[in-house]
Amino acid sequence: MNEVHFSDRVKDLAIVLRLEEIKGNKGLTIAQAVGASRKMRLSIKKGKHVISIIKQYPIYFKLVKRRGEKPRVYLTAEGREFADAILKLETKLDTAYVQKKNPVSPLFIGANIIYASEKLGIKIARTHYYTIKVTYLDEEGKPTEEWKAKEIIGYIKCVDKEWKEEIQLPPRSMKEIINAPRIRTLFKVVIEDLKRAKKQSILLTKTIITILSLYPIIPVQIMNLGEARIIIWKGKQICTKCLTTNCIHTTRTKTIIKHII
Repeated sequence: MNEVHFSDRVKDLAIVLRLEEIKGNKGLTIAQAVGASRKMRLSIKKGKHVISIIKQYPIYFKLVKRRGEKPRVYLTAEGREFADAILKLETKLDTAYVQKKNPVSPLFIGANIIYASEKLGIKIARTHYYTIKVTYLDEEGKPTEEWKAKEIIGYIKCVDKEWKEEIQLPPRSMKEIINAPRIRTLFKVVIEDLKRAKKQSILLTKTIITILSLYPIIPVQIMNLGEARIIIWKGKQICTKCLTTNCIHTTRTKTIIKHII
């Protein structure tokens, strides 16, 4: 029998917790973590393996004991990033249902998102639910059009039954953003496939792109051209005014970048 290296168990615990987290099982008891590992034929076979990993890697895992309950193992924000890197996890927007009852009501979103790991041959479809309420303000604090906004006030919430998240706008801290993985996933799937997102809902796409152009929900670069802001993500440039990757503003940005290089 081949000896299992400790680092393999660390990776396997991260994988187990992340996949269960995606399915909606946020935090597992030690016995559940072992059971999930065995079911996937991974290396964690005993509770003592889990305890040892948590003690040595508190940056990735935390053990939380609530009154009257068994201790549960959770991923930290760093642990989630670690797991996603191991899984080479990809996310994709499948469909989105968007409703806004009146001009001042929040945006209600049901986004069907596909999580896929080609490495493990796993594909999980989840519908996440969000509410977004925003007011766009100009430099004098007066309501304005989205692309002209200098500030946004409001909130973004994930309101899944088993998982709650909230980011205030403007965000109060980077920690608030980092601890909202499902909200960040919504931003990623919209910007990754702008064409599909626009097909599903122009209003949702415009809202996400405008927020992202002012606040670092995910790590993009921003170029302010005065008449428009350009979001740069993985070599792709998106104009917040035209809501496209190919317009007079993105052409201008490409020219500026070319001259800089």
